[in-house]
Amino acid sequence: MPTGRAGATSGLYANVTLKLAVTSGNGPLSSLPAGREHRDCVGLLPATPPAPNVERMATREYDLIVWGATGFTGSLMCKHLAQHAPPELRWAVAGRRADALHKLVAELASLPSTRCPPGGVKVADAVAAAADAAGEHADAVRKMVASTHVVLAAAGPFPIYSKPVLAACAVAGTHYVDITGEVVPYVRDSVRALHEQARATGAKIVHCAGYDSMPSDLLSLLAIDALRAAGQQCSRCIVAYDLLGTLGYMSSGTLLSIVAIMRHLHAT
Repeated sequence: MPTGRAGATSGLYANVTLKLAVTSGNGPLSSLPAGREHRDCVGLLPATPPAPNVERMATREYDLIVWGATGFTGSLMCKHLAQHAPPELRWAVAGRRADALHKLVAELASLPSTRCPPGGVKVADAVAAAADAAGEHADAVRKMVASTHVVLAAAGPFPIYSKPVLAACAVAGTHYVDITGEVVPYVRDSVRALHEQARATGAKIVHCAGYDSMPSDLLSLLAIDALRAAGQQCSRCIVAYDLLGTLGYMSSGTLLSIVAIMRHLHAT
Protein backbone atom coordinates (compact mmCIF):
# COMPACT_ATOMS: atom_id res chain seq x y z
CA MET A 1 0.00 0.00 0.00
CA PRO A 2 1.41 3.43 -0.88
CA THR A 3 2.19 5.65 2.07
CA GLY A 4 3.10 9.30 2.43
CA ARG A 5 4.48 11.56 5.14
CA ALA A 6 2.64 14.78 5.87
CA GLY A 7 4.68 17.87 6.66
CA ALA A 8 4.34 19.82 9.90
CA THR A 9 1.56 22.14 8.86
CA SER A 10 0.34 22.46 12.45
CA GLY A 11 1.81 21.74 15.83
CA LEU A 12 -0.63 18.98 16.74
CA TYR A 13 -0.32 16.92 13.59
CA ALA A 14 3.38 16.91 12.76
CA ASN A 15 4.68 13.72 11.17
CA VAL A 16 1.32 12.08 10.52
CA THR A 17 1.43 8.93 8.42
CA LEU A 18 -1.10 8.79 5.58
CA LYS A 19 -2.12 5.48 4.05
CA LEU A 20 -3.92 5.37 0.73
CA ALA A 21 -6.38 2.95 -0.82
CA VAL A 22 -7.64 3.48 -4.35
CA THR A 23 -10.24 1.74 -6.45
CA SER A 24 -10.27 1.56 -10.23
CA GLY A 25 -12.92 0.30 -12.60
CA ASN A 26 -11.33 -3.16 -12.27
CA GLY A 27 -11.79 -3.33 -8.49
CA PRO A 28 -9.73 -2.33 -5.44
CA LEU A 29 -6.00 -1.89 -5.97
CA SER A 30 -5.33 -1.99 -2.23
CA SER A 31 -7.21 -2.04 1.03
CA LEU A 32 -7.32 -0.05 4.26
CA PRO A 33 -5.82 -1.51 7.44
CA ALA A 34 -8.50 -2.49 9.94
CA GLY A 35 -9.36 -0.08 12.71
CA ARG A 36 -7.93 3.04 11.05
CA GLU A 37 -9.79 6.31 10.83
CA HIS A 38 -10.39 7.28 7.20
CA ARG A 39 -12.19 9.77 5.01
CA ASP A 40 -13.45 9.53 1.46
CA CYS A 41 -12.05 11.83 -1.20
CA VAL A 42 -14.21 11.50 -4.27
CA GLY A 43 -14.10 13.56 -7.44
CA LEU A 44 -10.92 15.50 -6.67
CA LEU A 45 -10.50 17.00 -10.11
CA PRO A 46 -8.77 20.39 -10.24
CA ALA A 47 -11.07 23.17 -11.42
CA THR A 48 -9.90 25.52 -14.16
CA PRO A 49 -8.63 28.62 -12.34
CA PRO A 50 -10.05 32.01 -13.31
CA ALA A 51 -7.91 34.41 -15.29
CA PRO A 52 -5.86 36.59 -12.90
CA ASN A 53 -6.68 40.27 -12.57
CA VAL A 54 -3.38 41.53 -13.95
CA GLU A 55 -4.26 45.18 -13.44
CA ARG A 56 -5.05 44.69 -9.75
CA MET A 57 -1.90 42.65 -9.18
CA ALA A 58 0.24 45.34 -10.75
CA THR A 59 -1.21 48.13 -8.61
CA ARG A 60 -0.79 46.46 -5.23
CA GLU A 61 2.38 46.64 -3.18
CA TYR A 62 2.68 42.91 -2.53
CA ASP A 63 1.70 39.66 -4.17
CA LEU A 64 1.40 37.91 -0.82
CA ILE A 65 1.26 38.68 2.91
CA VAL A 66 1.59 36.07 5.65
CA TRP A 67 -0.75 37.04 8.51
CA GLY A 68 0.30 35.62 11.88
CA ALA A 69 3.84 35.28 10.58
CA THR A 70 5.53 34.92 13.98
CA GLY A 71 3.39 32.01 15.20
CA PHE A 72 4.32 28.33 15.00
CA THR A 73 2.89 27.60 11.56
CA GLY A 74 3.25 31.15 10.25
CA SER A 75 7.00 31.08 10.81
CA LEU A 76 7.22 27.75 8.96
CA MET A 77 5.34 29.32 6.04
CA CYS A 78 7.73 32.27 6.01
CA LYS A 79 10.82 30.07 6.13
CA HIS A 80 9.52 28.01 3.22
CA LEU A 81 8.74 31.12 1.17
CA ALA A 82 12.15 32.64 1.90
CA GLN A 83 13.94 29.48 0.81
CA HIS A 84 11.80 28.33 -2.11
CA ALA A 85 9.73 31.20 -3.55
CA PRO A 86 10.88 32.73 -6.84
CA PRO A 87 13.07 35.79 -6.19
CA GLU A 88 10.61 38.07 -7.97
CA LEU A 89 7.80 37.32 -5.50
CA ARG A 90 6.80 40.47 -3.59
CA TRP A 91 5.77 39.38 -0.11
CA ALA A 92 5.63 40.66 3.45
CA VAL A 93 5.06 39.47 7.00
CA ALA A 94 2.21 40.76 9.16
CA GLY A 95 1.06 40.49 12.76
CA ARG A 96 0.43 42.38 15.99
CA ARG A 97 3.98 42.96 17.26
CA ALA A 98 6.44 45.01 15.26
CA ASP A 99 9.46 43.84 17.26
CA ALA A 100 8.71 40.16 16.68
CA LEU A 101 8.09 40.76 12.97
CA HIS A 102 11.37 42.61 12.46
CA LYS A 103 13.20 39.86 14.35
CA LEU A 104 11.65 37.27 12.04
CA VAL A 105 12.68 39.25 8.94
CA ALA A 106 16.28 39.41 10.21
CA GLU A 107 16.31 35.67 10.92
CA LEU A 108 14.99 34.85 7.45
CA ALA A 109 17.51 37.15 5.78
CA SER A 110 20.35 35.42 7.64
CA LEU A 111 19.49 31.90 6.47
CA PRO A 112 22.17 30.66 4.05
CA SER A 113 19.56 29.15 1.76
CA THR A 114 17.32 32.26 1.57
CA ARG A 115 16.58 33.27 -2.02
CA CYS A 116 13.48 35.44 -1.51
CA PRO A 117 13.43 37.32 1.82
CA PRO A 118 10.29 39.25 2.79
CA GLY A 119 10.19 42.77 1.44
CA GLY A 120 8.25 44.41 4.22
CA VAL A 121 6.48 44.35 7.57
CA LYS A 122 2.82 45.17 8.22
CA VAL A 123 1.65 45.72 11.79
CA ALA A 124 -2.05 45.36 12.63
CA ASP A 125 -4.04 44.28 15.69
CA ALA A 126 -7.08 42.27 14.65
CA VAL A 127 -8.36 41.91 18.23
CA ALA A 128 -8.43 45.67 18.73
CA ALA A 129 -9.89 46.09 15.23
CA ALA A 130 -12.79 43.81 16.13
CA ALA A 131 -13.50 45.90 19.23
CA ASP A 132 -13.62 49.17 17.28
CA ALA A 133 -14.48 48.82 13.59
CA ALA A 134 -14.04 52.55 13.01
CA GLY A 135 -10.78 52.97 14.92
CA GLU A 136 -7.14 53.13 13.90
CA HIS A 137 -6.55 49.42 14.40
CA ALA A 138 -9.35 48.50 12.01
CA ASP A 139 -7.92 51.00 9.53
CA ALA A 140 -4.51 49.32 9.83
CA VAL A 141 -6.09 45.94 9.03
CA ARG A 142 -7.87 47.38 5.99
CA LYS A 143 -4.68 49.03 4.71
CA MET A 144 -2.70 45.83 5.21
CA VAL A 145 -5.24 43.77 3.27
CA ALA A 146 -5.52 46.36 0.49
CA SER A 147 -1.75 46.30 -0.04
CA THR A 148 -1.62 42.69 -1.25
CA HIS A 149 -3.15 40.33 -3.76
CA VAL A 150 -3.32 37.35 -1.36
CA VAL A 151 -3.36 36.92 2.42
CA LEU A 152 -2.13 33.63 3.90
CA ALA A 153 -3.64 33.52 7.39
CA ALA A 154 -2.01 31.45 10.14
CA ALA A 155 -3.24 33.34 13.22
CA GLY A 156 -5.54 31.26 15.38
CA PRO A 157 -7.89 30.84 17.03
CA PHE A 158 -9.24 32.33 13.84
CA PRO A 159 -12.48 33.83 15.21
CA ILE A 160 -10.30 35.90 17.58
CA TYR A 161 -7.19 36.75 15.59
CA SER A 162 -8.19 36.55 11.92
CA LYS A 163 -11.89 37.36 11.56
CA PRO A 164 -11.41 41.11 10.86
CA VAL A 165 -8.70 40.24 8.32
CA LEU A 166 -11.05 37.85 6.54
CA ALA A 167 -13.86 40.44 6.45
CA ALA A 168 -11.49 43.10 5.11
CA CYS A 169 -10.32 40.73 2.36
CA ALA A 170 -13.91 40.16 1.22
CA VAL A 171 -14.48 43.91 0.97
CA ALA A 172 -11.16 44.70 -0.73
CA GLY A 173 -11.26 41.88 -3.27
CA THR A 174 -8.15 40.33 -1.72
CA HIS A 175 -7.84 36.55 -1.88
CA TYR A 176 -7.71 34.85 1.52
CA VAL A 177 -6.32 31.40 2.42
CA ASP A 178 -6.14 30.00 5.95
CA ILE A 179 -5.28 26.82 7.81
CA THR A 180 -8.20 26.82 10.23
CA GLY A 181 -9.95 23.66 11.30
CA GLU A 182 -12.68 25.65 13.06
CA VAL A 183 -15.56 24.69 10.82
CA VAL A 184 -17.95 25.91 13.51
CA PRO A 185 -18.45 28.69 14.01
CA TYR A 186 -15.72 30.32 11.92
CA VAL A 187 -16.09 28.73 8.48
CA ARG A 188 -19.87 28.46 8.74
CA ASP A 189 -20.20 32.13 9.70
CA SER A 190 -17.76 33.12 6.96
CA VAL A 191 -19.93 31.52 4.28
CA ARG A 192 -23.12 33.02 5.66
CA ALA A 193 -21.80 36.54 6.17
CA LEU A 194 -19.22 37.06 3.43
CA HIS A 195 -20.08 34.92 0.41
CA GLU A 196 -22.04 37.58 -1.47
CA GLN A 197 -19.54 40.33 -0.60
CA ALA A 198 -16.60 38.24 -1.78
CA ARG A 199 -18.47 37.26 -4.91
CA ALA A 200 -19.09 40.93 -5.73
CA THR A 201 -15.45 41.97 -5.25
CA GLY A 202 -13.90 38.85 -6.79
CA ALA A 203 -12.20 37.74 -3.56
CA LYS A 204 -11.52 34.00 -3.33
CA ILE A 205 -11.84 32.70 0.24
CA VAL A 206 -10.24 29.31 0.93
CA HIS A 207 -10.58 27.81 4.42
CA CYS A 208 -9.01 24.69 5.93
CA ALA A 209 -6.01 24.65 3.58
CA GLY A 210 -3.79 22.94 6.15
CA TYR A 211 -3.63 19.51 7.73
CA ASP A 212 -7.42 19.17 7.69
CA SER A 213 -7.51 18.80 3.92
CA MET A 214 -4.26 19.34 2.04
CA PRO A 215 -2.35 16.07 2.76
CA SER A 216 -5.35 13.91 1.90
CA ASP A 217 -6.32 15.96 -1.14
CA LEU A 218 -2.80 16.01 -2.57
CA LEU A 219 -2.27 12.31 -1.90
CA SER A 220 -5.57 11.54 -3.61
CA LEU A 221 -4.61 13.67 -6.61
CA LEU A 222 -1.27 11.85 -6.89
CA ALA A 223 -3.11 8.51 -6.87
CA ILE A 224 -5.58 9.68 -9.51
CA ASP A 225 -2.78 11.00 -11.73
CA ALA A 226 -0.89 7.69 -11.37
CA LEU A 227 -3.98 5.74 -12.40
CA ARG A 228 -4.56 7.98 -15.41
CA ALA A 229 -0.94 7.54 -16.46
CA ALA A 230 -1.52 3.78 -16.31
CA GLY A 231 -4.61 4.10 -18.52
CA GLN A 232 -7.12 3.53 -15.72
CA GLN A 233 -9.87 5.66 -14.19
CA CYS A 234 -10.29 6.26 -10.46
CA SER A 235 -13.84 5.75 -9.20
CA ARG A 236 -13.12 6.07 -5.50
CA CYS A 237 -10.18 7.21 -3.37
CA ILE A 238 -9.92 6.72 0.40
CA VAL A 239 -7.24 8.25 2.61
CA ALA A 240 -6.52 6.85 6.09
CA TYR A 241 -4.99 8.91 8.87
CA ASP A 242 -2.73 6.86 11.16
CA LEU A 243 -3.32 9.05 14.20
CA LEU A 244 -1.75 6.47 16.53
CA GLY A 245 1.52 6.97 14.69
CA THR A 246 1.52 10.74 15.20
CA LEU A 247 4.64 12.00 16.95
CA GLY A 248 3.87 15.72 16.96
CA TYR A 249 2.90 18.09 19.74
CA MET A 250 0.19 20.67 20.28
CA SER A 251 0.99 24.33 19.67
CA SER A 252 -0.73 26.99 21.76
CA GLY A 253 -2.79 28.19 18.80
CA THR A 254 -4.07 24.68 18.09
CA LEU A 255 -4.93 24.13 21.75
CA LEU A 256 -6.84 27.42 21.99
CA SER A 257 -8.72 26.62 18.78
CA ILE A 258 -9.84 23.26 20.17
CA VAL A 259 -10.99 24.92 23.39
CA ALA A 260 -12.91 27.55 21.41
CA ILE A 261 -14.69 24.88 19.35
CA MET A 262 -15.64 22.92 22.45
CA ARG A 263 -17.00 26.04 24.12
CA HIS A 264 -19.09 26.82 21.06
CA LEU A 265 -20.48 23.30 20.87
CA HIS A 266 -21.26 23.30 24.59
CA ALA A 267 -23.06 26.65 24.32
CA THR A 268 -25.19 25.50 21.39
